[in-house]
Amino acid sequence: MNFINRQFESMSSRDRKLLAGMMIFFSSIFVLALLFTLNSWLDDRAATIAQQKDKYEMLLVLREQYAAAHDEVLVAQKTAEQYKGKTPSSFLEETASKVGIRDALTVSKQGAQDEAGSVKSTGYKIVLKRISLEESVNFLYDVETSGYPVSVDSAVFKTSKVRGEKVLTVTLDAMHYEIGEAG
Repeated sequence: MNFINRQFESMSSRDRKLLAGMMIFFSSIFVLALLFTLNSWLDDRAATIAQQKDKYEMLLVLREQYAAAHDEVLVAQKTAEQYKGKTPSSFLEETASKVGIRDALTVSKQGAQDEAGSVKSTGYKIVLKRISLEESVNFLYDVETSGYPVSVDSAVFKTSKVRGEKVLTVTLDAMHYEIGEAG
């Protein structure tokens, strides 16, 4: 330390000022570099926090969607339990009898069963011959709003005249769904 003091005292006034100026200059550059580095680091941290916040908000939305879907599954399971043991053919025959077109109904299984997880689906072809438009609408309405796990995927309406009266032949492609054991 004595060596530094002696060197400093042996300097001229001009050299001391030059040394002080250089020290201030390099110290300023060091502080600015440090501030720039810290600012970049803080910007990176802020971007990471924003990303994590977006992910958290997405998780909250997904949690709400999951809860709603879970509730829908529970309702579907209760509905399926209500109709357990009732075949699609017997349900459709019962609905046709209710509408008054039982004799016009023909139901045939179409294709093999399809499984997606614990849900089994089976296709059915339903033909209603020589019925009125009102009877076909009533039948479709009762099938779709009954809660029974069957849905009509497509419908083809063909008109014809029988003894001067306009009648329909309706061909429906329907799917019946069952909830079985997962796996």
